[in-house]
Amino acid sequence: MSTATIPYEVRAAEEGAFRLTAAALVLLLVTQRLVLPTGGAQIPFALPVIAVAALICLRRGRLGLDRQRLRYYSLSMVILLALSLWHIGSGREVSLASIGLLLVTYATATLTIPGMSERSIRRVLRLYVNLMVGAGAIAVGQFALQYLGIQSRDWLASVVPPAFLLSGYNTGDPISYGADIIRSNGVLFVEPSFLSLFVGVAFVVCINLRAPGWKLIILGLAVATTVAGNGVVVIIIGLATSLLGRQRRNAVRVLILGGIVFLAASLTPLAGLVVQRVDEIADPGSSSSQRLVEPYDILMPTVISDAATFLFGQGAGVADDIIAATGASGVLAPVLAKLLVEYGAIGTAGFLLFIFHSLGAPSVRRPWAAGILVAYFFVNAALLQYTLATFAIILLGLLRPAAQTMRFEAGVGFLRGAHRHRNAAGGNL
Repeated sequence: MSTATIPYEVRAAEEGAFRLTAAALVLLLVTQRLVLPTGGAQIPFALPVIAVAALICLRRGRLGLDRQRLRYYSLSMVILLALSLWHIGSGREVSLASIGLLLVTYATATLTIPGMSERSIRRVLRLYVNLMVGAGAIAVGQFALQYLGIQSRDWLASVVPPAFLLSGYNTGDPISYGADIIRSNGVLFVEPSFLSLFVGVAFVVCINLRAPGWKLIILGLAVATTVAGNGVVVIIIGLATSLLGRQRRNAVRVLILGGIVFLAASLTPLAGLVVQRVDEIADPGSSSSQRLVEPYDILMPTVISDAATFLFGQGAGVADDIIAATGASGVLAPVLAKLLVEYGAIGTAGFLLFIFHSLGAPSVRRPWAAGILVAYFFVNAALLQYTLATFAIILLGLLRPAAQTMRFEAGVGFLRGAHRHRNAAGGNL
């Protein structure tokens, strides 16, 4: 459909939806290493900005509230808060910061954008791909310069005071134990694994947008320079999903191109590192083991230790305390294990119901959705990691054509149906 035939009101609404979503996505990605220092807590810079902007947009009618998502969010949060009050009443220490972050972060998933259409979605996705191609080029440059004898350094840390930088992450670590070469993080990304995930998602989006091959090559090389499995997982799942969908012809082309790149990469030092990463899941202390094996070995015995813990958990924040007590540095608490040990089976069921209806069901046809959900639930400690959680919410929850929304009016009422706009000429997203 030509834009000339689209009514002005529709085009204006779509433009507003694009600008709103694009601003949130760029802010989230560019500022992910920045925090507001508040004593012991680290508040992500993007969190208050997005929260305040969302409230303003709700008041002005530029955002709506999805009734069904709001119901599931309210139900899940009431359950989690009730469990937390029970834990406090039982004399357990509960992390109030953890509960507050959970409430604020996932409130975003109840939002909907009235002007969002397939055209707006494609524009946001193209912007995202271009951002990741730029970040990927920087990552490849970071990596290549080291082979030219230029030592890697944290450029962002050299200009931002330490108090305003997110701590507790491996922003840049060697590609293997004792190596001099540092994994790429694209300067702005929290860890190489974060860059790998975001670039991997962009790779899958590229396939479905039929982007030029050179963009795929840059993104593929960027994933390799991170020496992290997040992006590889997303790409493999995304390719498999694309092969089963309408983009199978384009996915086959990418597989052929990928095969050529893989053969070329097998002649470089990265090939040996990739082989090591495949086998390291069985090696205690390795990155894969600390994400996929050890958290469950440490946390699940507590979950099944007694009926009360299994049903109600032991309180917000206890998962990190249990891991810290073992002295196992580097072990992450994946979403399911953290929910079970902190809120029990009851709290976990309520939260998963909310996530399914907010992120899973709306995005089921998106080829990148399964990879993002696998990374969210199993690969990363994403429950309270604001960047990872909000990224999933934006790509899987907000990027959908507006169907039925509620406009927030002066803090009381909700109610206005939004029109569904579809681009008949658009590809399979």
